[in-house]
Amino acid sequence: MNYNTFVKVNVLFYSNWYPSEKHPYLGIFVKKHAVSVKQCAINVHIFSFILFPSKAIFKKSQSDFVDEFGMTNTQIIIESRFYKLIHILPFIQKKIVSKSFDKVIREFKPDLLHSNIIYPAALVAFDLSRKYHLPHVITEHWTKIDRFMNSSLFAKKAKKVYQQASKITAVSLFLKKNIEDYNSAGNVIRIPNVIDLQVFNYKEKKQKSGQLVFTCVAQWNYPKRLDLIMQSLEQLATEKKQAVKIQVVGNGAMADQYKTMKWNIDTVFYKNIPPAQIADLIHASDFFIHASDIETFSVVIAEALSTGTPVIASNNTAIVELINDGNGVLCENDLASWNKGLKQLISKNYNHKEIAKQCDRFSSDKIGKQFEEIYHQILKS
Repeated sequence: MNYNTFVKVNVLFYSNWYPSEKHPYLGIFVKKHAVSVKQCAINVHIFSFILFPSKAIFKKSQSDFVDEFGMTNTQIIIESRFYKLIHILPFIQKKIVSKSFDKVIREFKPDLLHSNIIYPAALVAFDLSRKYHLPHVITEHWTKIDRFMNSSLFAKKAKKVYQQASKITAVSLFLKKNIEDYNSAGNVIRIPNVIDLQVFNYKEKKQKSGQLVFTCVAQWNYPKRLDLIMQSLEQLATEKKQAVKIQVVGNGAMADQYKTMKWNIDTVFYKNIPPAQIADLIHASDFFIHASDIETFSVVIAEALSTGTPVIASNNTAIVELINDGNGVLCENDLASWNKGLKQLISKNYNHKEIAKQCDRFSSDKIGKQFEEIYHQILKS
């Protein structure tokens, strides 16, 4: 392939997870990766295919627009009572997007195709990359790789897609190893998620009052463990005779359940709120708390650390890559361990400015340059 490093590269992103008017935070981490690439003077077009449940049999809408970052977008939204069937069958998705995708290929003329999450997006993108003779890069975020690879009818094809990808990026070492359990091609590297360091920035902590303030942020469904958070904080308040406040941010069945219960700690529940408001809550907190049975990265932990806020979190999966003795405490997912960990957390002194400084590696600029390097390596080969 003839390739000139002085010619702008055209990268076509493909994803089933992407923000829309109906769900503005769905796949926001994919958009942040795309923006980081755009900031490297690379032309980016986003092709997103999004499914929503509906009473309609099949309703398709398409929007072609330029977003606030100057990225051109083709967004296809399907609303259907059969949305689950469409989701699990990649060949149906390929048929639906085929005509629009062909138009993007002709007009945008991409140099490579960058898909997000193996199923179903990367499976669809793999077929399209072969049709149009494009190198295929995959970025993986998914927590369900093991279950998919051991139960799906499409597992065999997914392994082939991984094997034949020009490059796979995983947002954590934990996820990299998970992919390598099913892919021996040696084509996987780690590139983490982007954190908006303009919003989640360092601010000096105010002098502690008599009340310890914690914040937690998630979509409160399994594998998140709001039970451990609430019970351990209540136990801390009782045993230490300590005033404790917990600010719970996010929607979900667990939040709905625990909001109706009575606690001996001060509890404030927020629905999904904008990032700037979340940052304000974390800035005003003494600690961030996060309990989960699995994480492939944990954006919320990285955001909290970026503000200089110490974190107490579950000792598993990708979380251990973010927490060290200088910025927080790790706990096994049982109440005794969390009780011990909280006592350790509140007894330590932390260098909040240094905690924030360690998160520079999550800046959009640094992440974008890593993707840029990959693209150039692929196109030179």
